[in-house]
Amino acid sequence: MYDEKTKEDRSLEDIKQDILREIDFIRKRKEDFMSKGLFNAWNYEKKYSAETYIERGYIDVKDNVVFLNHREAMRCFGYEGGHYQRAIWTIKGTGKKVWFPKLYENTPWNNELSDDFKRIIMRNKINPILKDPKEGEKWIVFAHYKNLLGQVVYKFLGEFHLSVEESNSQKWVLNRKKSKVFFDRI
Repeated sequence: MYDEKTKEDRSLEDIKQDILREIDFIRKRKEDFMSKGLFNAWNYEKKYSAETYIERGYIDVKDNVVFLNHREAMRCFGYEGGHYQRAIWTIKGTGKKVWFPKLYENTPWNNELSDDFKRIIMRNKINPILKDPKEGEKWIVFAHYKNLLGQVVYKFLGEFHLSVEESNSQKWVLNRKKSKVFFDRI
């Protein structure tokens, strides 16, 4: 086999040894992670289940939290109902909302997510005049998008607060204030 770096042919035995070294490296790294309690085995059912996060007591952006439907995301905040497919749900007794925006142009909204994932700008294309923004609006955001497998999923982006100073009748601006949300501190 030809090696592009050295511009030389390599024997199958050399290639086999490289592969075995990589496998050994991966095994040792896994053992190291396991000994430190940092290894999380892949589990499809747990990946998309609210139970994983409810048991832990929080969700964190760095954990790439993703759900297959609104209901699972809302269960983290006490929802006990059935199927739910609205863009916003208010968490009882808190005034905070769980929001499932499409962060791309669609009908009727044109929502934009900043490159650093810390700001959302919300505009309505059909009715360009938005109601006056209210001080203290807080939204826990699960963005609607298609993953690499083509599934529609809802990815946790954090808790965003509406900025009255930056918002107006044409657009609302929401800034991320928390990337980690504890369920008992809502």
